[in-house]
Amino acid sequence: MDNLIISVGRQIGSGGNEIAKMLAHEFGCKFYDKEILNLAAEKSGFSPKIFERNDENHGLIHSASGFFERLFNPYSNSISDENLFQIQSEVIYKIGQNENCVIMGRCADYILRNNPQLFSVFITADEEERCKEVAKRLESDYETTTPQRHGEQHKTTTSA
Repeated sequence: MDNLIISVGRQIGSGGNEIAKMLAHEFGCKFYDKEILNLAAEKSGFSPKIFERNDENHGLIHSASGFFERLFNPYSNSISDENLFQIQSEVIYKIGQNENCVIMGRCADYILRNNPQLFSVFITADEEERCKEVAKRLESDYETTTPQRHGEQHKTTTSA
């Protein structure tokens, strides 16, 4: 079956989420973002909270702590990031095979890279505009969300 699959990546504050939803509406496709976490939980039988926590905490420190936990405690009940990614990948792959869809992030561009129906876009915006958008979303002022504050790099950790 030839499905339209649009994968949307974006920079934080670029409006990528809104654009992805507009694309889904325009093409009559289902929009997927965090819904993939719930579908992965259903598929695996794990609690959705496990996928949500992993989604919120994905990062070098989180990955390293999980690695060391498994290294020093081989009997740990923790589920590896790799296993959670594999489950989500299977869900994304199945969605891409069965329906027209717009998928926000979640490495869908990589997971579906061999699907000839995949159309990938990456949304970016001017840095100042992105900072203003993040400040608005956080109900903060522009100065506290700028990437460089007092000569130091400042990172914003909320999702777009």
